[in-house]
Order: sequence, then C-alpha cells, then structure tokens
Amino acid sequence: MVTTLAFNYSKKESDLSAFTSDELKSMINKKKNVHIYHGSLEKFVNEFEENNIGVSLWKYCLVLSLIFLLCEIMLLRLY
Repeated sequence: MVTTLAFNYSKKESDLSAFTSDELKSMINKKKNVHIYHGSLEKFVNEFEENNIGVSLWKYCLVLSLIFLLCEIMLLRLY
C-alpha cells in the first residue's frame, strides 16, 4: 500500500524578509517581543542555551544503561 502525506504549512513560516532598522527601533520603543541584552557574550550564550536547549540527559542515560548491563552480566556469570 502506497500513501502520500502532505503538510500544508503557513506561507508566513517561509517568509525570509527581515525588519528594517526603523521597524526595529519602533519595536524597541514599544517593547514588543524585543529583548535587549547587556552583558558579556559568555553570559548571553549560557542564558540562551539554558532557555532554548535545556539539559541534555543522554549522557546520564548511556552511563546508567552501561552500569545496568554490567550488573546483568555479573549476575548471569555468578549465578
């Protein structure tokens, strides 16, 4: 059986136009969805990662799975 899936996204999502400097200045004056950041680059990167990326837990999952695999092997060998 062959099927076709189509996802019709809004045309707004593929709009690549950018704001002009006058539009940005007016947005800053109105404080509409514009965040101004004052500080060091490292602080900005840390805050950005904290807000958008989150905590990666895959390393902990990998370590725990290896520990449990080792425990299972030990149990099978000893008993």
